[in-house]
Amino acid sequence: MMASEQGQKKKKQQLPQEDGFKPSPFDFGPSLQKKLYGAEAIAHYRRSKLVSKFLERWAARRLGTARTYRTRLANLSLYVHREYDKMELDAYVELLKEGKLDVYEELANLLVWLQIKRHETMKMAPSTVGLTIVTAKKFLRASGVKIERDEFMDRVPLPKRYTTEKAALTKADVAAILNACRDIRLKTVVLFLASTGARATESMSVRIKDLKIGDGMEQPAIATFRPETTKTGEGRTVPLTTECVAQLQLWLKTKYRPHYSAGKFVTPEIKEADLLFAKWHPDGSNPGVPMLYDTVRHDFNDTLEMIGKDRWE
Repeated sequence: MMASEQGQKKKKQQLPQEDGFKPSPFDFGPSLQKKLYGAEAIAHYRRSKLVSKFLERWAARRLGTARTYRTRLANLSLYVHREYDKMELDAYVELLKEGKLDVYEELANLLVWLQIKRHETMKMAPSTVGLTIVTAKKFLRASGVKIERDEFMDRVPLPKRYTTEKAALTKADVAAILNACRDIRLKTVVLFLASTGARATESMSVRIKDLKIGDGMEQPAIATFRPETTKTGEGRTVPLTTECVAQLQLWLKTKYRPHYSAGKFVTPEIKEADLLFAKWHPDGSNPGVPMLYDTVRHDFNDTLEMIGKDRWE
């Protein structure tokens, strides 16, 4: 490899990864890509200009909503890719606009496909199926396909949603999970969630600058959740328990400890824009919040499975 190419590669690796919105890449983990989508289906989805335009408009309004829509519309793209012999998604939408395909029949077929044919083992919950259909309808209408509300409700019966009463975790449950955490980061995440009551994605979005660890009653420890990262779009400040503060201090001490990396001794620099629960990287980059969430989620699921609590409702 030539010196100039090595320099360009090194420069590219040193660029920080911003947690911005990128319409084309998938945020799914490698295992999910391999099991469900595959490289060809992913490329098929990325080529859709209509999806990119739709997501960019929603990202300007609400970033979290755009990410959710991106995941749901991936199922519409996969349906078209499999059921219409790899037809481009934009070409499929044109057939719907021209009336060559019945949009209500297609949405009904998509619903059945999601429930039965999408994957043999990775089944979707009825509520997720319904939300995917509603998002597909929203996307098609934004793309110029005429859909009447009453006819949609008559011809595309959404799955019935059932709700069950959910009990909160007991103190003993939380203690058992904390004791089973083999990784200091995961233990800190679990204690942070228990202390703040925040949603997982909200916690993964917390930066160093959003955390204020005080010195008692005069300066109580707090965590700030920015409005652009919350589900409701409203920011809030939550006090932290003494146990949570102690665990956070231990995690930050471990995260930024001097250590050997790539054959040399380094002292990590604490940056205010660093994500709280992201591990330190030599190039100073941050992973995207969805990627961080996916990593922590898998670690948490493995921990629950290890102690036999992975079947909770």
